[in-house]
Amino acid sequence: MCTCEFCGTQFQPRPQVKKPRACPAIGCQSLRQRSNERSWHSRYLHLYDRKYFADMKMKRSLAIQLKTEELIRWLDIGSRFLAQTLNLSALRDIFLNFCHRVGIRKINKLWVT
Repeated sequence: MCTCEFCGTQFQPRPQVKKPRACPAIGCQSLRQRSNERSWHSRYLHLYDRKYFADMKMKRSLAIQLKTEELIRWLDIGSRFLAQTLNLSALRDIFLNFCHRVGIRKINKLWVT
């Protein structure tokens, strides 16, 4: 038998739960869940900081820009090798816009380094 932290009643726990804190009542389960969420948020406060999101956005944008510059450099080498002229500034803008829409995670899956 265990005692519920939230309502104080005795209950028989399910065998799958190692350390039961709340009885099977719906109200106690929702209180337990909110308690767990509060403790999680207090441990990971930095994840909800606006500066964190701004830094991560800047980091992703820089990674996309570096990959775009690398691709443009490859295109420039290829065009010079084939003696063709390309408008690289227009290609850079188009490809940078495309990469920002696709996102860094999908780009990293396709990018071979």
